[in-house]
Amino acid sequence: MILSPPVAWRFVPVGAVVFMDRDPVPRRLEHADAQLHHGRRVVFLEGLTAPMVVDPGSTVRLVALDFGDAVAALRAAGLTAEPVEPAG
Repeated sequence: MILSPPVAWRFVPVGAVVFMDRDPVPRRLEHADAQLHHGRRVVFLEGLTAPMVVDPGSTVRLVALDFGDAVAALRAAGLTAEPVEPAG
């Protein structure tokens, strides 16, 4: 798993996978409501039943999967990773 430097919540697109220091499980951003009073936002994360209210100055880290993570995900799904030969 590759983690980005801290990113402000306002720049996190829906569908991105995020990692928060207080929650050791990476979670996908499912929905983010428009700004509330004082720039706060309501965000809905995959796997959490309650929405979170985040302050405008709070940050989160984006997650990117490296090759090992991708292969492990395929294996967990019962699939095998095989190299693809270029055409031609």
